[in-house]
Amino acid sequence: MYFSCSKDSSSTNGSNTYFLPVAVNIQGINLDFPDNAVLTQIQGWKYFPGGNKGIILYHNINDEFVAFDLTCPVDPQKDCAVVSMDSTNTFYKCAQYKNSVKQCTTGGFCNSKFDCASGYPISAPASKPLVQYIVRRSGNVLSISNQ
Repeated sequence: MYFSCSKDSSSTNGSNTYFLPVAVNIQGINLDFPDNAVLTQIQGWKYFPGGNKGIILYHNINDEFVAFDLTCPVDPQKDCAVVSMDSTNTFYKCAQYKNSVKQCTTGGFCNSKFDCASGYPISAPASKPLVQYIVRRSGNVLSISNQ
């Protein structure tokens, strides 16, 4: 089970109508490198710089890779509107424990949860999915882009 954060329901996965589009082009994620070994495991994941507030790359149970922007669609302009992998490694949660995230001064964290494989919300208040990026694989090398 996985979870996410979002504010309204007018978006579809892959649409970034709740924040300004940014160029994403991460190349050369080599699965043979020790730093990326966690990604060779089913349900393995890793954070990458890029996107709006960062990117998470996840290896799903269908042996496919998916990547999502870490921006929570619930009040995405707030610094604390960031999702991270839950400590159970079973869902993404808005502003749960990521070190660089400071609690919002008003209203706290939204605590929405998102599915790791699809980015779709599985608990309120989120109603939009996370922005998904394209992952391409060539042998043991991955790339992430929004083109």
